[in-house]
Amino acid sequence: MQKLKRVPTLRSVVPGLFITALGLGLLLAPWLWWPLALLMGSYGTFVLGGLFHGQKQTLLLRMRKALAIIILHLSYGLGQWAGLLHFGLGVSGIKSQTALSR
Repeated sequence: MQKLKRVPTLRSVVPGLFITALGLGLLLAPWLWWPLALLMGSYGTFVLGGLFHGQKQTLLLRMRKALAIIILHLSYGLGQWAGLLHFGLGVSGIKSQTALSR
């Protein structure tokens, strides 16, 4: 967002949309459970598909790979929202701990 100074592609917006859908699904879960179930079911299918792609791997390695995929997507989506709030809207909750040297 900050670096390119142009509208991002759909591919780069998807993690932020995933986090938004996950948050809305969690908020609506007490009343409407099926949107969250649909989202998590489709994401689970995606992660499982990624686990069986490639060479033969041990079960432990496949479990670590699944955890890495989930952490990667959550981190990217949360970072995208943090960047949008910080650079796009000017909201900054992070204070710099060090002074600039120049």
